[in-house]
Amino acid sequence: YYGLEDTGKVGSMFMQGNDVRVFREGSFECWLKPSFDPEEVYDPNTPLSDYNRQFLVFSANAPGAGAELLMLYYNADDRGMRLLKQEVDGSYSVCVASPAPLAKGQWNYVGVSWGDHIRLNVNGKTTDAPVPGSIKSDTMQVAMRLRLQHFAIDEVRLSRIQRPLNGVPTAPLEDDADTVVLNSFDTPGALTPTGTPSEVFQIDACALA
Repeated sequence: YYGLEDTGKVGSMFMQGNDVRVFREGSFECWLKPSFDPEEVYDPNTPLSDYNRQFLVFSANAPGAGAELLMLYYNADDRGMRLLKQEVDGSYSVCVASPAPLAKGQWNYVGVSWGDHIRLNVNGKTTDAPVPGSIKSDTMQVAMRLRLQHFAIDEVRLSRIQRPLNGVPTAPLEDDADTVVLNSFDTPGALTPTGTPSEVFQIDACALA
């Protein structure tokens, strides 16, 4: 998608759900550390899009049609995270540029919320877009995938509401009534889903392969 680099076999984390409400309105937060150098000098003979790195994709696949995608990825132009919304016809309806570059060799706080508007927070700096960014499909074929080829991740929280995402957390993320998934990765194993059975996401056996 959009020139996203897709090589490397470090692993991915995949979740598939039977409740699409979090895809219509929600938030995703984590701490991530790039395994590459965001300050690298680009080869002028290499297309800039080859330096893009995929990170997070929400998808809803309608039978017999295309897929709605909400993608958060490292964009070489911004040297930071960019958010894209792709419609079922392949067009891009939303593009939100990173409000700040990723810090080299450090943990970076990244948060994104979606629904009737979009907010992207990178290390406490935010960009708001007054446009809908939700996955509107009623299909049950919905999934969230984290690609870990180029990032280490920590302290992941997926919520069913649009959190304010102001500043940078100074304490561990809390597990509250609006939390769907929370994991601090302090112990080995897959993510721990929370909520009622109809809202629980299933984690595949190779979640952190």
